[in-house]
Amino acid sequence: MIKLKLLISLTFFLIIGGCGFHTPYKNESINAKLITAKENEFTSSLMSLINVQERPKYIISVGNEKITKTLSGYSSNGISSNYNISLSIPIKVQNLSKKVLLDENFTGSSFVKKPQSRQAESLLIKDKLSQMRRMILKRVMRKINTLNET
Repeated sequence: MIKLKLLISLTFFLIIGGCGFHTPYKNESINAKLITAKENEFTSSLMSLINVQERPKYIISVGNEKITKTLSGYSSNGISSNYNISLSIPIKVQNLSKKVLLDENFTGSSFVKKPQSRQAESLLIKDKLSQMRRMILKRVMRKINTLNET
């Protein structure tokens, strides 16, 4: 009976290991030097997630954010009623010998229905941009964690 349980356990672990199952991340901090054009919400959030006190393993360069607002709908009287907001942030990750490991333009977009007041519109845009920055930050950290595993 013990041999059967041992054989079943061994088979289970071999199947799980063979299919590529592994823990998502090493629980290591990312030691990196951050180079940025200007301080903003995205770079300060990124700075809080990486370790800048230790000897850097990577150099992360963050370019300027590019925000575009494209009209996508008009009301019956010809006034714009809907638009699409896009946020694009170029990010480059290099190792210490300047070999480029990641050079990508991370983008996010959101569809917005234009509110009645101008103040509500600016608050809505600010909120949507903040959501897109968080989404892009998660994608960037996932990619950097993948680099950190190797």
